[in-house]
Amino acid sequence: MYPTISEFLKSLGIDLPLPIQTFGFFVALAFMAAAYTLRKELVRKAGMGLIPAQTKKVITGRPFPLNDYIITGVFGFIAGFKLVYLLTDYLQFVADPQGSLLSMKGSLPGGIIAAGVFIWLKFREDKKQRLEKPVEKQYQVKAEDHLGNLVLLAVVGGLLGAKVFHNLENLDEFFQDPVGSLFSFSGLTFYGGFIVAGWLILRYARKNGIAAFTISDAIVPGLMLAYGIGRIGCHTSGDGDWGILNTAYLTTPDGKAMPAVETDFSDTATAYLPYYRFSFEGVKEIHQVSDIPHATVKAPAGLPSWTVAFAYPNNVNNEGVALFRKEGTSWVREDAKRWNHRLPIPVFPTSLYEAVIGILLFTGMWLLRNRLKTAGLMTGLFLLLNGLERFFIEKIRVNTEYHFLGMGVSQAEIISFLMILGGLYIFWIKRKKQTV
Repeated sequence: MYPTISEFLKSLGIDLPLPIQTFGFFVALAFMAAAYTLRKELVRKAGMGLIPAQTKKVITGRPFPLNDYIITGVFGFIAGFKLVYLLTDYLQFVADPQGSLLSMKGSLPGGIIAAGVFIWLKFREDKKQRLEKPVEKQYQVKAEDHLGNLVLLAVVGGLLGAKVFHNLENLDEFFQDPVGSLFSFSGLTFYGGFIVAGWLILRYARKNGIAAFTISDAIVPGLMLAYGIGRIGCHTSGDGDWGILNTAYLTTPDGKAMPAVETDFSDTATAYLPYYRFSFEGVKEIHQVSDIPHATVKAPAGLPSWTVAFAYPNNVNNEGVALFRKEGTSWVREDAKRWNHRLPIPVFPTSLYEAVIGILLFTGMWLLRNRLKTAGLMTGLFLLLNGLERFFIEKIRVNTEYHFLGMGVSQAEIISFLMILGGLYIFWIKRKKQTV
């Protein structure tokens, strides 16, 4: 696994310290991919007459208000305060990007100088645009001009919702460290982000005269692509978003999967029972080996074992037990590495499955977008496909369960089931309509 981009570059023989976590890199890539497909869809739907250009009025030539200078100065101070500090202590920034960014440490001179520069640039801009007599101008807002606002709402709402829903699902962790849980870069729930960002975007669309299904149909293909790309980040960083144990295999000291015999699971799980009790704390009570969620599945003929059993060596959470490397005939513990753990029994790589499925489903949706002409059908298709995919993947994933009518169900199972119903309902109400 590659917790950071620097770790990946090291595997290629390139020693370049960068403060970029692998998961964060793929999240950023997912947003960019979704933004690209959204722009294509906005332009296409505008060409169909579904998103008409709007005429807005603006008064130019007036002096900038004082608030603009204050906001610019504050932003400049924060930028200089943190940037100078991060550059002067770059290696610490690389080692702990989150801690460095969120700490109160910074450069006071850097902040003051940057604030002054930003205010001066704002003043120059203000003087350049001033007129003796302000004038009212009209300008057209095209469909693609909404892209920046939509992406901003998706980023803010997505990250906020993902954090809130994750903490609701892991209240024990939240109460132990509320500030750390809210501001950490890990622990994101896709459906939480989907719900909050979706609500914000629909409000924006209504205020700008864009039909709800028109904007949702434009967004969901890219959302499916972003989902798949995000899961690549989960898998390559080893962020804990994996499945239940696959007892057909065991983990070697260096983190590889090897075939197991019938007694291996019981012996290994017994040896690491304290770890599994701790690992499943807040998710499931583990009293004995049989309580550990597991299944026994061998890799289909022709496929490597890692397609069904993966030990996530060097995972970003340092989850599991010590990792070793072979030197001659001896095993040497990997204490020198920051990320030096592996899972004692391999698990199903569910994030890898979702990455592949998400990208394949996006491909299908993208090819169908010109054929699904009734507004809402693309949205219904997304809800149905993503809901089905997530509902069934939850059967081999590890998540906090809620007890309902005698059944144990996860937050994602509840939401994905509602998505399936929502998708079917949209298809039902749209079944007789052939036009937008």
